[in-house]
Parts: sequence; C-alpha cells; structure tokens
Amino acid sequence: MTNLKLLALTLALMNSCNALASDIPIVPISVMKKELNAQVASYKAEAPIQAIKVGHIQAKPESSKKRKVGATTQKQTVVQITPGVNEIVAVAQNHLNRLITPFSSPQIKTVSKVTTEIKDNVIYFGVHKDVPVTLYITEKDDQSVALSLTLVPKLIPPREIYLKMDSAYASSSSTSFGKNTKPKKWEESQPYQQTIQKLFKTVALGDIPRGYNLADKAVGELPICRQSGLKFDFVKGQALVGHHVTMNIGTVRNISSNAIEFNETQCGNWDVIAVASFPLTVLLPGEKSEVYIAKKRTKQRSNQRKRPTLLN
Repeated sequence: MTNLKLLALTLALMNSCNALASDIPIVPISVMKKELNAQVASYKAEAPIQAIKVGHIQAKPESSKKRKVGATTQKQTVVQITPGVNEIVAVAQNHLNRLITPFSSPQIKTVSKVTTEIKDNVIYFGVHKDVPVTLYITEKDDQSVALSLTLVPKLIPPREIYLKMDSAYASSSSTSFGKNTKPKKWEESQPYQQTIQKLFKTVALGDIPRGYNLADKAVGELPICRQSGLKFDFVKGQALVGHHVTMNIGTVRNISSNAIEFNETQCGNWDVIAVASFPLTVLLPGEKSEVYIAKKRTKQRSNQRKRPTLLN
C-alpha cells in the first residue's frame, strides 16, 4: 500500500514539472546570438578604459625618473687658486651664487656691475648680464694677498664655488692666512682639550672648522706612523690649517692577514697634539680608514747642543 502511494506521488510531481517547463518560453538562437554580440561590444568598449589605467600606472616609473633628474643639482665646485693667477669660473646668470673664500672677513674690489653680499667668509653674488665679471678678493684691512677671479655668466643653475688656496700659501705664516683671526678666536674660546675634541669631531663628519684652510696635501713635514701590519699614506692626504693647530689627514690600511687595532701612540712626535682614526680603529685584512693627526703650528725646534748620554 505504501509503495503505491509513493508511486502516485512521484507521478504527480513529474506532471507538475512538465507543466512548469511548458510555461517557460523557448528563446530562438538568433536572440541568443544578438545578446552575445551586445556583450562582446560592451566588453570592447570598456577595454580602452582599462588600457588607460594600465598606461597611467606604467607612467609612474617615468615620472619618478624625471623627479630624480630634477632633484639632481650641481655639486660644489672646488677651484684651486693661487694669488696673482686669474681663474676663470662659469657662474649662473640671473641667479644667486656662492663663493666660499679662505678669508675670515673677505672684501671685494671690482669695476663690474655685480650684486654682492658678504656673510662671514662667504660671498653671495648675482650677475644679470651676459658679460664677464672680474673681481679681486682680499682679507679686510690686509692687501698682502689677493685672489683674482673672472666670472663668466652662463644659463646654468646656481653654483657654489669653494676657493681652495694653494698649499704653499695656506701653510705660510707670512701671508694673511697665517694672521687669520677666526680660527684663533675659536681655538681660544674654550678649554684646550675641548677644542681638540671638537676639531676631530668636525673633521670626522666631513666638515671644515670655521676659518680653517683646506690644503690638498700635507703641510710641513709628513707625519710618521709605524705599526706592524699597517700601511700609512699621508702623501696623498689633506691638511687643515688653523692658527695654533694644523691637522694632517691620511689613510691607514691593513696589509696583514689578521685583524689589527690601530695604536695611536705609533704616530707620536714632539709636536703632535692628538691622533685618531675614523671610522675604524680595528681593521680587518684589507680594510682602510682615515687617520687624523693634530700638530702644534709652531716653528721647528732649534738645534740646541745636546748632552751626550751616559748610556751609550
């Protein structure tokens, strides 16, 4: 009895499904093709919009490259200058330029039309015509040394020009550089030990103490450093000349196969104030570091008669 009821129920459901199916209209194939073509056309119309978005995203690296190029400015120009020799330097026209001089209080002498302003040892100037400008730069109230420059205006970005004095003049005490009062005031404005510490810190950071003159080679006698396994070079070094203090800057390299700690006492001499190395004090094989040696800026010791020692 139960099976007959299930069979009757199944037949009833089948009949109702057939009735529903007969109510759904049959769509012709032509209508389906038309709808499909419309969807394809709509997709093609949207495709250029997507391409524009992709192109915009791809354009970002190009814009970043342009920003890098735009952010690149001209680096500081170092001009090796000798008193009595005229140097020709290209400068920016209709822009503000900077001249960093080795004088503590520079003054300008010129007959050319140029706008100038002096701040400490820096000269700000502007050239507004396409005509070379010639000027002399001297220490205030001291005409013993004059720097001669010819500034040629160009359509270039603003320039910063560092005038580096010839080492022969920078180290000479008979010139106005030996009379520079700015480093003297700075050196004597604080305790001696603090002055030396600030001097070493300033040099290690890559700066030049105010009033000091930078020479591209050692001043006076080369420092002597001897330590097994280390090679020192002051011939290709630099020198900073102050009033009481001169600093020689060289390099040290580990030429051994073992790590070596730099011993500052190996660079000692009668006129040496302090010795330091940066950025390394312990050098692995092949590593290199700078060596700073501060010395008293005094005359050589007089050759006095020496008492013969009893130990020999």
